[in-house]
Amino acid sequence: MPLMDPVTRAYREQNLALRAATIQDLQRLWPALRYDQLAETFPTWFTAVSSTIKDGRIQAADLAAQYLRDHRAQVGIRGEPVIDLVTEIAAGQMQASMLVTSLVAVKQSTAAGKAPQQAMTDAFVMSSGAATRLILDAGRDTVRMSSIADPRIAGWKRVGVGRCEFCRMLLGRGAVYSEATAYFQSHDHCTCSAEPEYR
Repeated sequence: MPLMDPVTRAYREQNLALRAATIQDLQRLWPALRYDQLAETFPTWFTAVSSTIKDGRIQAADLAAQYLRDHRAQVGIRGEPVIDLVTEIAAGQMQASMLVTSLVAVKQSTAAGKAPQQAMTDAFVMSSGAATRLILDAGRDTVRMSSIADPRIAGWKRVGVGRCEFCRMLLGRGAVYSEATAYFQSHDHCTCSAEPEYR
């Protein structure tokens, strides 16, 4: 694992715990989406999942806010950080992500010749990856936007373990972003996070 300061490492563990708890919740909700009635059962399933995602985003943003306070104290900067909590998400974005990774994914797998059980299993992996990305994005964006708003912070950088080629490439750049237009490039199942860089 790349070197991380203790506060960032602890924050990463908190995010992983939130991700694991979310996947457990999604496993409990998954049977509501029935293979033989995909179109009919999707709305009920999505309503439950969207509630889980919204609650998770609040938790992720709160974790990020505390992380910003702890990280600031660790580096010896006095005073409270400027916190810009990012919890809201466009309903259309959430529905599109969950629709494509569940109902559409099952239909595509079936058309490709996969057995129903395998098609449903694969779709769960896809939909849980999308849901956890949407949740953890709230924490990433809270750190990102707070870093832009706080005059004591020069910007933010990506931190993680680089389990995939995409993340390894971005981590390898070591870039510090200071523009509000520089979005955190996450993907489904991504566990990277943002870390503030002080002036």
